[in-house]
Amino acid sequence: MRQNTSLNRHRLDRSAVGPHPFPAPVLRSFPVLPSALMPPVRPAPDAAERLDGIRRDLANAVAWGTVTEEQAADFYARLQARIAHGH
Repeated sequence: MRQNTSLNRHRLDRSAVGPHPFPAPVLRSFPVLPSALMPPVRPAPDAAERLDGIRRDLANAVAWGTVTEEQAADFYARLQARIAHGH
C-alpha cells in the first residue's frame, strides 16, 4: 500500500489534464489590426542619440544628488565603450 505523504498528495494526475482551453478556431478568430491602426515603428536610435539621452539622464541624476559627477562620468564612459562595440 502506498503511503499518503505530502509528495504523493501533490503529484499531478495526468488524467485530469484536459485539452487546451481555447480550441484553434477560437484562437484564429481574433482580428489582426490593419497597419493603419498599428502604432508606427520608430527606428532604433543611433549611437549619438543614445549617448545624448544617457548624458541627459546622468546630468539629472547628478542634479538630484543620486550620483556624483565622478560616478556619472565613469558610468558614461563605460556605456560609451559598450555602444561603440555594438552592445
